[in-house]
Amino acid sequence: MKRTKIQIFFDWLLYLLFVLLMLIILLLFDPLQRLAIRISRNLHARVIYLLNFCLVFNLKTLGAEIKINKTTHANPSLPTIVISNHQSMFDVCAMYLVFPEKLPRFIAKKELSRWIPSVSYNLRHGHNAVIDRKDRRQSIKAISSFAKLVNENKYCAVIFPEGTRARSGKLKEFHAAGLGALLKYIPEAEIFPVAVDGSWKFNRYGSSPTQTFSSVTITVGERILKNKDSDPEQISSDCFNFIKQHLT
Repeated sequence: MKRTKIQIFFDWLLYLLFVLLMLIILLLFDPLQRLAIRISRNLHARVIYLLNFCLVFNLKTLGAEIKINKTTHANPSLPTIVISNHQSMFDVCAMYLVFPEKLPRFIAKKELSRWIPSVSYNLRHGHNAVIDRKDRRQSIKAISSFAKLVNENKYCAVIFPEGTRARSGKLKEFHAAGLGALLKYIPEAEIFPVAVDGSWKFNRYGSSPTQTFSSVTITVGERILKNKDSDPEQISSDCFNFIKQHLT
């Protein structure tokens, strides 16, 4: 649908306010988390949760509506793997609200670990996996080390098996390598498929103002209890099908 000049002006107005508030949030929480991690990892986790809560809440500036459909909660005594599709950068922030009982950790490309206030520092120091997508050997090694850390500490690991954002919202094929390494080194985990539907609209117009008054629905599937005999390919297929069924 073509936007009118008035709609474009209104979108720009809200977008500029949104960007300003996002920059303030990122700049404010960068020194806060650097201080927090020196005190304790538990305090750092609380700061990171609050950071992402503020980033998601800032979407209200654009008139966005976020709906979370979830009937089960992650077990704190088990390592957790979240398998989700990826439509925009805001999917990452939303995961902290979807799984507040566990601070999610992520697999991220190395470019994000530099120069972004708050985000880059947390990726480097918050027990996440930073990978070089051009170096397959380094990527698998980093994911394997990350998986072992998740398994030992009962963390929640979030992986986007598509490998990149689906800018049109259409689900892409899952890449087996990263997901396979994660499943291999976490032999007994609870797995949650998560379908993110609608966040791609935030980036619909590229560098132009995002679409205002968008609706995003995040649906969490029933847990899958993995054991040593589970078939990783079947788990990947089941999660893929669940996500596909919950995309409009």
